[in-house]
Amino acid sequence: MNFKFFLLIFLNISLATVAGAQVKTVYLSDFGAVANDNRSDHAAFNKASDYINKRKGNTRLVITGGKYVVGVLPKYSSEQNIPTGAITINDVMHLENCSNIIIEGRGSVSIKFADGIPFGTLPDRKNVTDISVHIGSLFRFINCTGITLLNLKTDGNNEKFKLLKPWGAGNNPYEREHEGLFILNCQEVKVSNVSFNGYGRDGAMILQDADKIPVKNIFFTNCSFNNNGRDGFSWCGGKNVNFYNCFFKNNSVGKIQTNPGSGLDIEPERNALCENGKIINCEFSGNGGYALTSGYATASDVLFDGCTIIGNTNYAMICQSPKYTFNKCTIAGTCLLYYDAGKEADGTNFTNCTFADSVAKKKIYTLNYLVATLGRYIKFTNCDFYSYKVPVIYSEIKKEGGLNKKENTYYKNCSFAAYFMKPSTWQRHAFLVTNAIFDDCIFKTKGYADFTYILADPGRNIYQEKSKFSDIR
Repeated sequence: MNFKFFLLIFLNISLATVAGAQVKTVYLSDFGAVANDNRSDHAAFNKASDYINKRKGNTRLVITGGKYVVGVLPKYSSEQNIPTGAITINDVMHLENCSNIIIEGRGSVSIKFADGIPFGTLPDRKNVTDISVHIGSLFRFINCTGITLLNLKTDGNNEKFKLLKPWGAGNNPYEREHEGLFILNCQEVKVSNVSFNGYGRDGAMILQDADKIPVKNIFFTNCSFNNNGRDGFSWCGGKNVNFYNCFFKNNSVGKIQTNPGSGLDIEPERNALCENGKIINCEFSGNGGYALTSGYATASDVLFDGCTIIGNTNYAMICQSPKYTFNKCTIAGTCLLYYDAGKEADGTNFTNCTFADSVAKKKIYTLNYLVATLGRYIKFTNCDFYSYKVPVIYSEIKKEGGLNKKENTYYKNCSFAAYFMKPSTWQRHAFLVTNAIFDDCIFKTKGYADFTYILADPGRNIYQEKSKFSDIR
């Protein structure tokens, strides 16, 4: 899928959402916003939201070029007097039960949260049951259809929060509400040229209640989800969720470090499913947790095409979901694959991908292996594996009564290069493999590491067909 095709889909669907309804164009300045005056424009955004909600949508909101300040600084005489609970959720734009909406930046538009906003918990307060201090979302959309966001640079400013007591799991966790984009039970959402950087929790989150409007047809083009406190993006429900040319970088590495700290966390919640995703030409790197994680069988049928996935401080990838496909991806760092598919159609497939445990001038996290496969029907075709520090492959598939040949991990036209020159986890062994098929593969070493010891072991259930061995020169 090339860029023109993806953009055509984006534009056609965006135009379709405004067809058949009287869409009125208004400007944020109509509601009192003044760009570049360093004063809060939060109230103006709230008024614009009220206007759109009263119209049930059918509005184009134009934000002209300049810098806008949002976020609510509560009045308090001491930390113990900071408000807590639901009243601290002060969304900038909260739209509900609306359709046919365009929020468009014209010129260079920057929306930034104010310095010093309290965030976290106050566990020492007496006679207070809800001790959470939230901020709220920049955009919160609930039960909406047909929303388009265009050309906005947004900054949650999490490095300038007044951090209170932490809450959650992580090195310095603050798992309270603050997203750039919070989508709940919405359809036909298109986001282009928008950054969601520096938020207290996630850059963006999608949720679906199983008994509400099905979440589907969500598109992101040329967007960034960087430097957020937890995940760049949490996909927790929905069908046909798409990303093109997006960045998911450096999340959970700043002042706030909340688990899982992934670039993209595909984690179905509320009995929802995550299905039919397309992630094209995207980058995942520098994150405190996994670059990419999908640990649930309720997430399925996702394509990664032309992506860069780098595990700088943790695993590059953990995947325990069916029907995942990776094409022409570069994956650096430890990669753990352990979806145990019951049939071939549900397996994990890699085509024309490159795996490495080192990247020039970048620290890469590697454990005891480059790639670990712990499930049936995992297939690699035309892939290259380069290992400079650790063994290339760890593969262990167990099944009561044994495996049939078809269930084994399958490598077709792949090359394996082991560069390490001193004992690693498994001494000279270039990999530790059981239950695998190597079809027309090439095994390269630099004179120290040894593939043949494992490949020749008759007890490992390894099949070789037309494989070759050579020295790295």
